[in-house]
Amino acid sequence: SAWTSTNVNTPSGSDPYTVSATGLTIPTTDNFYVVGNTGKVVRLTSTSTTWSGAVDTDWANAANWSNGVPDNTLEAIIPASLINYPVISASQNIKNFTIESGAAITNNGTLNIYGPAVSSNGTLGGNGVYTFAGAVVQTVTGNFAVNNLTLNNNAGVVNNGVLTVNTGLTIIAGGINGTAPVYST
Repeated sequence: SAWTSTNVNTPSGSDPYTVSATGLTIPTTDNFYVVGNTGKVVRLTSTSTTWSGAVDTDWANAANWSNGVPDNTLEAIIPASLINYPVISASQNIKNFTIESGAAITNNGTLNIYGPAVSSNGTLGGNGVYTFAGAVVQTVTGNFAVNNLTLNNNAGVVNNGVLTVNTGLTIIAGGINGTAPVYST
């Protein structure tokens, strides 16, 4: 997993610092706390969550993910060689999206993608909608073949893979450009 620092605090006083707290509960998932030799206390949070399908096929079940259900701050990674693959049945949000070759998603809801990176080498099934909803340019790599796609990003989408829309393309804001073809069947 990739990690990013949040809530960086520098204690006052002189080094070495003594850190103490009462009534402090440190969450057991998705957090690492580090006290460095500079005296900074840093909470590191994961920037991604990986699908395991350990329980069932429900995208919204946190027990199927390494760091909880993805949202617009977490990249969703779908690996290959699993028994259960995710099924989306409602509206879900993600930051970035990586689906490995041999992996699959069934989208019967809406998957809103907010981050700049979309990499698909697997199967994207179902009749749901994939929405590019970021505020920065979103780049597609690999084979992104979907039934329904909505563009709602003023910065636009760059297609550096193969982008195929089988049923419906809705453009609310932005457009598609890049070095690779866009297919509509």
